[in-house]
Amino acid sequence: MKKYRVIGVPVMILGSTLVLASCSKDNDPELSRKEMMVGTWSIVQVAHDNNNNGIADPSEILTVPPGSTDVNTETFNANGTGMVRIKNAAADTTIAMTWAITGDDAYLEVTVPGAPTVNNKILNMTKTDLQLENSTNPDGKDWTWLKKQ
Repeated sequence: MKKYRVIGVPVMILGSTLVLASCSKDNDPELSRKEMMVGTWSIVQVAHDNNNNGIADPSEILTVPPGSTDVNTETFNANGTGMVRIKNAAADTTIAMTWAITGDDAYLEVTVPGAPTVNNKILNMTKTDLQLENSTNPDGKDWTWLKKQ
């Protein structure tokens, strides 16, 4: 009888471990970058590579101050359309755009009518945070950090 109990306990522990390991903390399926992109994102920081060293130095990063009434948002719809909204003391402007995730999910391509298409490299993306890099400016790279509303 002892033999079965000694063998049974490790088998039960192994079985329990397998069942628990197969459970996920988040029951949501893994979202694609395109699915994560849908919604409204607020710009929280921007930077321009003034010294052309290829990184966003702390002195080059501009952060939206807490309590600011300025609004800089980008809304991405599931059908590939969207809106950019820029609101400050001088103006409140919305601009239509189209967008796509391209290059094996590595780039966010944005097109505003009458302007060249911009390809932003996605440096980091979660369901709530997004960091983009743009290398098309001849004066140096630009970075944008966004937070989902």
